[in-house]
Amino acid sequence: MDEMQETADALPSLDWYDSIWLGQYFEARNIIARVAPHRLKEFEAAMAVFKADPAYEVKHVSGFLDAARLAEIREIVAAIPRESLELHEVRKFGRLIVHDWPPFTQMQSE
Repeated sequence: MDEMQETADALPSLDWYDSIWLGQYFEARNIIARVAPHRLKEFEAAMAVFKADPAYEVKHVSGFLDAARLAEIREIVAAIPRESLELHEVRKFGRLIVHDWPPFTQMQSE
């Protein structure tokens, strides 16, 4: 197994941009619950300011890409040479990045 895969496999399963912060929050919460459980409510109250509005709902947009376009995107991704992929986000977020890839740049302009 290579370094990229090992790093990606070791990350927690949090699939959004602030996953590092959220992972640290849960780690701190678990430590407090274990070593100072009487302070847990205080910690949670202090962190409440960072919570999303309870009225917030995730909106899923189905059919945004039709099957042909999705297949095209998958083919493009599969054809990107490994040396063109950036590692800085795989270490932090578990994802590979490529910038200014011509087929994607073209899609964005459509």
